[in-house]
Amino acid sequence: MRLLVHGLVAASIIILFGTLLHEGGHVLVALLSGGGIEEVVVSGVRIYPDVGFDGEPRSFGHVLYTRALEPIPNAWSRVAGSGATAVVGLIAFLLWHRSLRKGVLGTAQLACIALVFDGFCHSLPWVGIPMFVVFGRPAGQDPQVSELVAGSIALGVPEPLILTLVLALPIVAFGIALRSRTHLAVTGRQSA
Repeated sequence: MRLLVHGLVAASIIILFGTLLHEGGHVLVALLSGGGIEEVVVSGVRIYPDVGFDGEPRSFGHVLYTRALEPIPNAWSRVAGSGATAVVGLIAFLLWHRSLRKGVLGTAQLACIALVFDGFCHSLPWVGIPMFVVFGRPAGQDPQVSELVAGSIALGVPEPLILTLVLALPIVAFGIALRSRTHLAVTGRQSA
């Protein structure tokens, strides 16, 4: 039963909160750039302009704009989805050693750290794995194009740096956190 509760907490954070946070990043940058929002869907539920079930579920979440953004704000908007989840995941990672918890709170912390994998998953089309394998068919987006990578390149970020950030950073952060959690479970003490 305890494992089920921990699994539900982790899944809720990763899928629901992670999707809401990701789509919220797109919305925030679009609005700050003078764009308009036509529709926001999170986990198959339309949350803007009204609440209801998405009649044609395409993906975990998506944002439809009322008008196109200029190239640079559009690039920032494309990066902002995975950027928002990365910021929360990295904050959770930085707080990990200061407030390591057991039980459901520890599971929630680990799930928040797992949000850094959002950028990794959104970069799969870059290496030839279609987006729908992980997230369903993105609304109005070529499933072979990574919004994170395309936005980063448009902003002038070199491809090797993108590769380093989306692959190495989440794996290192999650590995260190998992090692600390295992150490706590085995010894009952936080690792140094």
